[in-house]
Amino acid sequence: MLNSILQEFLSFLGMDSLKQFIAPLGTSIVTVYIAFKWLGKSWIEHKFSAALQKSQAKHDEALEQVRMRMNAALDRQIKLYAWEFEILPGLWEKAVNAYSAVFDFLPPNHMHRFDLEGMTEEELAKELEQFPLAASQKEKLKNSTDRNNLLFEFMYPHRRQSVNAALGDFRDEIYKQGIFVNSDVREKLDSLFKILTRAKIEDEGNFDNKRLEPHREHLSAFSLQGGKARKSLEMAIRHTLWHSESN
Repeated sequence: MLNSILQEFLSFLGMDSLKQFIAPLGTSIVTVYIAFKWLGKSWIEHKFSAALQKSQAKHDEALEQVRMRMNAALDRQIKLYAWEFEILPGLWEKAVNAYSAVFDFLPPNHMHRFDLEGMTEEELAKELEQFPLAASQKEKLKNSTDRNNLLFEFMYPHRRQSVNAALGDFRDEIYKQGIFVNSDVREKLDSLFKILTRAKIEDEGNFDNKRLEPHREHLSAFSLQGGKARKSLEMAIRHTLWHSESN
């Protein structure tokens, strides 16, 4: 046991070469005494101090590396949070615009602007000024007995272009900025975009194919889940902006 301790002590002092000299002397207390007497007290203290300083230096270096890694990680996290705060208002604006555009585009809300029945010729002419229609289309509307549905048909391509633009802006904002937001917000952005897009595509299919029995799967999903998905996204963004935690 004593010999083992002495061997470890010599290793600590960086004197592994003396182990061969000490080993044959055995494990008695005399061996340890001879070793210490031979080495000298002051010399041992000097070597011991140097070894401690070397060990302390390694310890300090390891602590400094840990500190640097922690500071780098904290700095990166602070910058990410700051950027998240910058982009969330823009993402929310695009989400609201897209939701509103799809809401107005889909039935039954798509007809709320089209009410031409019972208008005089003068009133009709003034009302039609707000719509981007060709002169021939306006003339057909004046002579139609089903003005509202005809106006809906004429306006559908324009409204499709408008809703596609709003969804496109929302999609592009998610693609560009979605990587910088926390996982909860990103998941809810993707979920809302999917609900809006699928409902819009289904309605387009019903119109383009003039389906007598319109498909309703994704339109129903929008009616049941669209508002909830928008509200869920709002709550996730609100939590991120007003709480320190972020996933």
